[in-house]
Amino acid sequence: SRFALAKSGMALNRLDTARILLDQTYPHLLNTNISEAEWWLRSGRWWMKSEQLDSARIQLEQAQQLGNSEPNPRIEGFSLRFLGVLADYEGEQEQAIRLLLQGLNIFETIEDPEGMGMCHISLGKVNESLKKYDPAVEAYQQALAHFSAADLMDWQAIALNNLGSVHLQMQAWEEAQEYVEQAL
Repeated sequence: SRFALAKSGMALNRLDTARILLDQTYPHLLNTNISEAEWWLRSGRWWMKSEQLDSARIQLEQAQQLGNSEPNPRIEGFSLRFLGVLADYEGEQEQAIRLLLQGLNIFETIEDPEGMGMCHISLGKVNESLKKYDPAVEAYQQALAHFSAADLMDWQAIALNNLGSVHLQMQAWEEAQEYVEQAL
């Protein structure tokens, strides 16, 4: 479907193609298995990748509201996660942490290890940027546990790499090397 192609286009950073495909899918949502909330979520992610943060926020807030009302807790959780990432981009770390914890709470409620892991990755990044290394390590370790439980090997490597990075900043050279070698 065009929606799947748009999703792939975003993953490959072919943003112009992804935007065209996303726009073409919206009028046909009723004839697909794609929810309106999911469309708004993907559109918001597109605007984030395009560095149009105000537009991204509008789209993601719409996705979050629709995810709540449809109800689609997974979409709501991911919308909150991306709103948290967006707040972090804008230097609003307290807001980022609040939104990420709201998303994490939803994913814990529905027992979604991928969503929990992604929220923990983002919480780790926020804490790392604040030079709060112990909470960052804890968040990355929790992300790794969730990704391992769900057998998400790409995300396991990202969590391990992030653990290596934070240990480098802590000047814990041996631990950093161990994590980076495991990521490979």
